[in-house]
Amino acid sequence: MDLIVAALATWQIVEIWRHSELTADWLDSMDYWLSSLSVTPAWWQKAPAYLARLLLCPWCLSVWVGISTGALYRYGYDFLQLGVFGLAVSRLANLGNDLSHSFCRTPNRGLSLTEIVEISQPTPLREPADLEAK
Repeated sequence: MDLIVAALATWQIVEIWRHSELTADWLDSMDYWLSSLSVTPAWWQKAPAYLARLLLCPWCLSVWVGISTGALYRYGYDFLQLGVFGLAVSRLANLGNDLSHSFCRTPNRGLSLTEIVEISQPTPLREPADLEAK
């Protein structure tokens, strides 16, 4: 159970970091700064660029967040465990929302089950030939 809670909390932390309005400006600035580096920095100047790349890569970041989150949940104080547990609950709630989004939204109330299923079906992709004909 500890592993599941830590994994969900890690997922939530990385999602908040990568997709939150709270961090958007900072991440954009970091991305711009990395793209503006034209000269390879000396070995002692590489640490900030390495850290920036780490923070911009969700896969890389999840390793370190996962280690920290797992350790906090398993060996941390009660209030730290409560925070990790809260993040896990939040991730589950967001996952439930993502899975039920197409048929649980307010505009869909009052629709029949058949109408809900039709709305939730993905639209097929158009072939390039179809797009050129129009």
